[in-house]
Amino acid sequence: MRIITPAGKICKVCNVEFMAEKQERFNKRVSTSREVAVDMSVKPTGLRCYTEYDRNDISMPYVYIGNLAFEKVREIQKTLLEKGFYDFSVLEYQKISLSEPQKLVIDGGKSLPFYEECVYKGIFPYPNNAWGMPTPVNSSFKIEDDEDEGLDEDCEDEDCEDEE
Repeated sequence: MRIITPAGKICKVCNVEFMAEKQERFNKRVSTSREVAVDMSVKPTGLRCYTEYDRNDISMPYVYIGNLAFEKVREIQKTLLEKGFYDFSVLEYQKISLSEPQKLVIDGGKSLPFYEECVYKGIFPYPNNAWGMPTPVNSSFKIEDDEDEGLDEDCEDEDCEDEE
């Protein structure tokens, strides 16, 4: 299966999980929960599409689409099964930012959906890319084969009186 992410990247999908979402307001705070739906009777309102990744990468890249109506989740499921493709870039999404996470709305699809992507190498996902974080492929931590040739000589010069 293939998808076009909300940001417009074409990805090959290796697994799709249906997600149950719940948002509660308590003591002027917003608590959001999401879990893999045990079956379709819980009427999932989100889905997580795991994309294929490089085995050397430390994260499992995914695209999460939340706050969908149950009927929309079923439509996406049917399209993926029949056509093997879905274009998430055509949907309109909530505008959220890191400074105002309480504005994220999860109401079973009555308002606009939101998305979270982690399709590039790196550790942290970014909802709607509103965080302004860098997203190019080279944004991950990279370990270079950088050897200090003078390291052995430096170690030989040190006194080892404490070890004796």
